[in-house]
Amino acid sequence: MNYTKYISQIGLVVALTAITAVGCGNNNAQEDDHNDGQTTVQEDVQAVVESSVEKGDYELKGTITGSPAPLVYLQRFQNGQLVFADTTRTDEKGNYVFKGHEGEPTFYYVTLNSSQPPGVPVLLQAGEKLRLDIDAGIFYETKVKGGSENQHLKELFDLYMSHNKKSKIFTDKVQQLDGNNLSDSMKMALNLEYNALGQNQQKDVEEFVAKKKGTLASYFAVTYVIQEPSMDLLDRALEGLQSAQPSSMYTTELNNRIQSVKPLEIGGQAPDIALTSPDGQVVKLSSLRGKYVLIDFWASWCRPCRAENPNVVRMYQKYHDKGFEIYSVSLDNNAANWKGAIEKDGLTWTHVSDLRGWQSSAAALYKVSSIPQTFLLDQKGRIMAKNLRGNQLEAKLAEIFN
Repeated sequence: MNYTKYISQIGLVVALTAITAVGCGNNNAQEDDHNDGQTTVQEDVQAVVESSVEKGDYELKGTITGSPAPLVYLQRFQNGQLVFADTTRTDEKGNYVFKGHEGEPTFYYVTLNSSQPPGVPVLLQAGEKLRLDIDAGIFYETKVKGGSENQHLKELFDLYMSHNKKSKIFTDKVQQLDGNNLSDSMKMALNLEYNALGQNQQKDVEEFVAKKKGTLASYFAVTYVIQEPSMDLLDRALEGLQSAQPSSMYTTELNNRIQSVKPLEIGGQAPDIALTSPDGQVVKLSSLRGKYVLIDFWASWCRPCRAENPNVVRMYQKYHDKGFEIYSVSLDNNAANWKGAIEKDGLTWTHVSDLRGWQSSAAALYKVSSIPQTFLLDQKGRIMAKNLRGNQLEAKLAEIFN
């Protein structure tokens, strides 16, 4: 569940973890039926909670400060989604408590006043007595008292939040700029700064996984914090879990995930796609064999995708005659918006879509959970690079064609 935010005409990816939902990511969090302000519904839910607390196997309690938070939501991470578990009201001092049943350690998510992020991840299991205090300022600060796994998860949360603060500083800076008046060199500098933010976060999370090898927090890191973890990092996380927690459902889940994405790794044969073009013709990805092809997952509503388009147009014009082709897969669900963006941005290459938004069959096939996302294929249709944008894509194409 990678959540992303993008800004102005310069793309900024803030990896969607289960901490803050902001932008062009695939937000799988499912809104429950309990809406803020529906007092009678909330009271009914609270009554159910209160009637069952005596039988609870775990206890989660704490205090909310820094912001009014009369409602606290507890949701379970399940199959990449957030599934409603409980809600409760804080008392006049901001205290809250949840009690319930859980067998093996299971990831939950605590949010305030809404089932949607931002929020804080926790691990709950039978016998767990966890205290989670939240200072709900602009960036959440937490205090955790509980088992070692929750201490590891707290460390990961703090690591992510430190990078998120740096990303916000960059976001604020870019939002103050007029994108129409930026020089190419300034745009390049901003792109380099943006790339460095992501690379530094990736490096720190990789170090965390190595340090916390075998912990469930390492699973959370490679599943929800890093947008596109390398196969090597996934393998290292799995190795630790198989040794330390072989019977965990998360060990099994990570193993299944690795097996399902291996065809999408560097050197793998790219799965074929056959979708409809704007003029109603079915176009196969494999029809472009013999050329170097950039598969570009995007959408008209995705601001960083649109911001990147001028760079892609320039590179297409420069290398198309040398054998470079683009196969753009849109995650739009509105045909007029899709076609309008193609025309407005001057995208003269191959476009396809099934207009199913995040339910796109191609997005599912390629495990796309946030956009923009790209795959560069060689002349035989094998994946030679992933997620190249801006100066990185330009450097790779120069290497190929020059």
